Amino acid sequence: MSKTFIDPNTGWRWGVGVERGVDRRTTAGVEYQSVMFAGGRRHYIEGTIQRALGRMLLEVSGAQQLGAGRAFQAKALGRLGAIRYDAEALWVDGDFESELVEARQRRQYGLRLSTSVKMGSWRLPLEGGVRHFQCRTGAKVTEWLIRSALQLKRTSLTTELSRRSARGPAAAIAGEDLGTKLNLIANTAIGPVRLRGAARFALDGLHRGLENAQAVAETGFGQSSTLRLGYEHDATSRRDEVMLGWVRQFNRFALRTEGRLDTRGRLTLGLTLGFSLGPDPVDGGWRMSRQRLAESGQAAVEVFRDENGDGFRQVGEGLVEGVSVEAGFRHTDAPTNKAGRAVIDGLTPYVPVLVSIDAGTLPDPLLQPKGQGVVVVPRPGVAAKVSLALAPTGELEALLLGPDGEPREGVVIELTDSTG
Repeated sequence: MSKTFIDPNTGWRWGVGVERGVDRRTTAGVEYQSVMFAGGRRHYIEGTIQRALGRMLLEVSGAQQLGAGRAFQAKALGRLGAIRYDAEALWVDGDFESELVEARQRRQYGLRLSTSVKMGSWRLPLEGGVRHFQCRTGAKVTEWLIRSALQLKRTSLTTELSRRSARGPAAAIAGEDLGTKLNLIANTAIGPVRLRGAARFALDGLHRGLENAQAVAETGFGQSSTLRLGYEHDATSRRDEVMLGWVRQFNRFALRTEGRLDTRGRLTLGLTLGFSLGPDPVDGGWRMSRQRLAESGQAAVEVFRDENGDGFRQVGEGLVEGVSVEAGFRHTDAPTNKAGRAVIDGLTPYVPVLVSIDAGTLPDPLLQPKGQGVVVVPRPGVAAKVSLALAPTGELEALLLGPDGEPREGVVIELTDSTG
């Protein structure tokens, strides 16, 4: 006799949200979601505010589950010297429950630190963290994590060691997944195919050995499409699953489709359309982009003809069309328009980057960039305004004569400007 497995999260889910940069350091957003969760439909209203404070990014968010409770969260992300930190705190009130907050959670606090240690010509990244949360049942759970990675040509290996302990009533901690775990993650590439594998082992307790294993292979088609094939084996639940997905990047949005089938007969199909709306620093008004404009940095660039050579645009100095601009590994999707303007999306927030002109795209060989470019520190949701100068150049032809009036050859000539 066969038994049909019914997924309690089966059903349509949808949501709508708006994010906007308030000023150069602040962004705010609001979102509404309707999802199937734990056999019933849940509705949530969420609000988020992000604020940059020096080298720290602070985020405060709150969510109200309609007809139930609410949750509040605070996060701080930044850097102190060579150490990067990520701190969070969560408070839950009432009967709030979601895919991110379990029904039993009441309080949660966490801190993660990361840095790198130089070992000769190698740099070994290190990360450590601790998380503590309190449950409504009275259980108090503490987790520790240590992680490191090693890069060998096209292959990266990551090792994670974690420890989970709990205190409280015996009945409250009976179902906790306690003990020490070892996670191994490997990434490599064979030709155009990228491979990723992961395995989790239990090092103590009654069920020592392999708990879960995953393998994913993906390859690109052209510059805008990616095909992904995956397999997962869960030894704990005795379940195997295969996954097939396809992602296509369009100019203004991204489309993702995915299908999953497991040995319990559960079939999952997903279709995701992703895009962002934000101010258009090139043509004015609003624009639609596949980049997350409210989370990543942008550079709004204008390229002008610097006639007097002072590096600043004066009245009468025109803008130059058809020039591509770079920022690290990023570049403009299109060269400057007729007004000499272009935009670079997808910059990493709070990481300095050099914005410069791609000299190979200059329409006039007698125009050359003045200087190496401009260094900016991108802010999430805010476009940094940059002006890049092109200086007109020319040629000089001269005749060198000796004391006797005869032409001289083999003499090195040096040309210096007013600054030496």
